[in-house]
Amino acid sequence: MSSDHENKNLIDFSAIESQAEEWLDGAHVADLQELADLISERLGNPVTIEDHNHNLLSYSIHHDVTDPARRETIMNRRVPQAVISSLWEKGYIQRLMEQDDPVRIPPMNQVGLGERVAIGIRKGEEVLGYIYVLEIHRSIGKEEYVLLKKAAKTVAGMLMERRSQRGPREKGRKEFFWEILLENLNSSRSIIKKAQMLNIALPNTFLVAIIQMPNLEMMDKLKRELPYLLLTKGSLVNGGQSPLWVARENEMIVLLGSNPVSVDGLRTQAENWAREILEQWQEQQTRTKPSVALGGVSQNILEIGRSYQQALQVVKLQEMFHGDDHLPFSYDNLGIYRYLPLLMEKNKSEKYANWRLKRLIKYDRENHTDLIRTLEVFLDSAGRVNVAANRLHIHTNTLNYRLKRISEIADIDLDDANQRVALYLDIKMGKVDDSR
Repeated sequence: MSSDHENKNLIDFSAIESQAEEWLDGAHVADLQELADLISERLGNPVTIEDHNHNLLSYSIHHDVTDPARRETIMNRRVPQAVISSLWEKGYIQRLMEQDDPVRIPPMNQVGLGERVAIGIRKGEEVLGYIYVLEIHRSIGKEEYVLLKKAAKTVAGMLMERRSQRGPREKGRKEFFWEILLENLNSSRSIIKKAQMLNIALPNTFLVAIIQMPNLEMMDKLKRELPYLLLTKGSLVNGGQSPLWVARENEMIVLLGSNPVSVDGLRTQAENWAREILEQWQEQQTRTKPSVALGGVSQNILEIGRSYQQALQVVKLQEMFHGDDHLPFSYDNLGIYRYLPLLMEKNKSEKYANWRLKRLIKYDRENHTDLIRTLEVFLDSAGRVNVAANRLHIHTNTLNYRLKRISEIADIDLDDANQRVALYLDIKMGKVDDSR
């Protein structure tokens, strides 16, 4: 008896799905505006439909009650940055990007966001946009979730049709970016004119970044998350628009910048962003790590190509000095690493080798020690014994004993600045030769 009672209370989701299909098929909606109104009427609450960059596509117009976030979205045709940042930092956007089911979002009064139910508009693994239902008049339950999923599929079909019409424009954006990266456009006027034709607002202050992921799966994830990673880490997205980027296999090239921001301000923001990117993605990958290379900052659009070439130099050095944790990822901070390839060529042409290091290497090999490593960490630590000892996980007395042995074995005077600089450079260059 209790079994029969429970069965009567079960929701017949297959029937609801059939009703949802009939409801949408029978509506014969012509555009997204009609569809937003239809969803709103069916669910009894205000609805907004956004693209993957949170630009407003349509919204229901039959509701006077709303909240500040929705009001500002409608006025500016885009979700406020503070709202996007909050949704990302609390993990709601990530959930919408990764699942087909609706997600309930609690109120966030600090950014004027009322309680919502949202769903990602998806085509396979790709997120095309989002539907948000502001829960004011009626509560959204499991039955409405089924209807919302069907509505999301209908919107996905409409957005894919739009994309097919917009394809040449997106291709034009990427071709334009390649043109300025490779310096095929040789005047500011020609760059600005073409950017205006493509409706691209170039930032006043910018730099080029190259991001390399260890596998294609992580690269696909980066492509989906890039706008949020830029938007939530300072002024790295120009006016909230989709950033200019191109990708090849596991490498992405992206233009970072915004208006207004100073050269120093952008450099600091970009470096902080790069550090957070590396920390975040390294947590997800233990064996192979991503890498970020930043070109120099400029305010001359003719120098976008130069910033790209500088980022490529950083990439080349990262490949040469693989595993060197002290190698900066920003061209502006490379320091002596900029000169090492030239010094290596000079050493090769002159058949030069540091005789002091040769002695130390020979001693390490014969005695199964690693005094070269001790010397490198000491020099990396600017001669600070406490710092070097901590990095080597040894007592300072042990380090001082090793330094004394290094001086004796290789006839090294660690108080001689000339010797210290030469040893530091030759150790770094020697690591490249060893890896080859």
